[in-house]
Amino acid sequence: MNRAVDLALVLHAHLPYVREPDCEFLLEECWLFESLAECYLPLLEILERRNVRSRIALMNLVLSPTLSEMMIDPLLIGRFERWLDRRISLLQCEAVHVDVVFQGAVTDLLDRFERSRTYWRDRCSGRPLDRFRNLQEDGVIEILTCGVTHGFLPLMATGASRRAQILGAMNNYEKHFHCKSRGFWLPECGYLPEFEEQLTGEGILYSILDGHDAFGANEMYRFANGLGLFTRDIEAAALVWSREAGYPGDRRYRDFHRDSAYDRDGDYLRRCNGSERVFEALGLKYHRITGEVPLESKDPYDPATASEVAREHAAEFCRYLGERCLENKGDSTPLIVAAFDAELFGHWWFEGITFLNELFRLIESSDAIRLVTLSDQLERGGEARVVSPPGSSWGEGGAFSTWLNDSNDWIYPHLRNAERKLVELARNRAGATGRERRALDQAARELMLAQASDWAFQISSETAPEFAEKKTREHVARFLELLSMIETGSYDENRMSDLESRDNPFSEIDFRLFTP
Repeated sequence: MNRAVDLALVLHAHLPYVREPDCEFLLEECWLFESLAECYLPLLEILERRNVRSRIALMNLVLSPTLSEMMIDPLLIGRFERWLDRRISLLQCEAVHVDVVFQGAVTDLLDRFERSRTYWRDRCSGRPLDRFRNLQEDGVIEILTCGVTHGFLPLMATGASRRAQILGAMNNYEKHFHCKSRGFWLPECGYLPEFEEQLTGEGILYSILDGHDAFGANEMYRFANGLGLFTRDIEAAALVWSREAGYPGDRRYRDFHRDSAYDRDGDYLRRCNGSERVFEALGLKYHRITGEVPLESKDPYDPATASEVAREHAAEFCRYLGERCLENKGDSTPLIVAAFDAELFGHWWFEGITFLNELFRLIESSDAIRLVTLSDQLERGGEARVVSPPGSSWGEGGAFSTWLNDSNDWIYPHLRNAERKLVELARNRAGATGRERRALDQAARELMLAQASDWAFQISSETAPEFAEKKTREHVARFLELLSMIETGSYDENRMSDLESRDNPFSEIDFRLFTP
């Protein structure tokens, strides 16, 4: 009898590159700090514990190049440590002053942050990428890359620019993980048929598409040129992802939006948080979802109850996987590719880390479910149907409208004009040296940072739209400033040094990536 089901769990860890040297604890910079404390470090702890116990492959993890670069940046690392100390100091004050009905929530949150700080200092030594690399070398996880700045490839004007995003990501991966990435996560699952050749040409063995496509899921496919292809299982993802129909919407879970910092006195926050900035989101989340009620009417959060619910949901998900197996009429073992944003677990869905830990524990003792990596599936071979999928994304209806609509379409003329200009420069100035080479490489950085799909998404979804517009305009303006230096041959050394220090990811950058 075949094993019931193979589960390929894929967590996509990505944040846009946000680094502001002149402003410590910028709200958007705290996206990284919150994700480190609530998601990435707890995930590392779980994976390392499971490695000691079971020594089996557990999951596939996409680490975007922008996230990887922020995780090694000394400025951001130092800020994270100070941010974490301040959050813990504030929670220690809260533990003394908070109403008794919130005491359990405060104590639980303080314990979690203190555990993250201990792990960061004693086990991680401030180098989380090293820990992820060790787990890959032990065979516990398989790490994939994606576009170098998570640019939405279908809306780029030239194949050279798409190639630069792909090859730049492969180079960055090799720098951090000392090997080549076998798989490539298409940013936003954005795909066009012509990408097949570009992906294969860079040595990539497989990619993942969204499950909107007519050829479905639950097995491995191949393009005509042999590139492996997997599809994200939408039904399985909805159980875990959907706030309305999925587990995270359970009214007993912690509410993400209700922050008690807005209820506190300004002098109290200054004293406990050590900052002049008050009345901002500080993560003092002591309420549960409760139901369709105003934020001020949310009920107190009970961590013990919520953790038990998360374990129940993990068991329910395992039962669901078993039922999916019973629906399988073929002889082959069905494959379910369950792909999610990593930040869902622990950050957006506070109890998601507990869910993951319990899911690993249940599957470890199950004869019906096997965790696999996507490379495992490739190496096993077997028959794989050849397909020619249409263009698609994870957006509504599988279309591209999330990243191109009336709210954000103004972005693309600027990006495409800059893109074509850099492709021309890469063709004509391949032998550039000295200041010209520095300016060209920095121009490539600025364009790639402007191409991040996050900015168009945030404008479209109205999540930090002002910040997203500001970042787009800043990077394009800096690109044009550098372009003027290159075209006139008049280089401002101080200004170039300033730009290189502000936007400094990808030490391996090479403008010739844009060579057509």
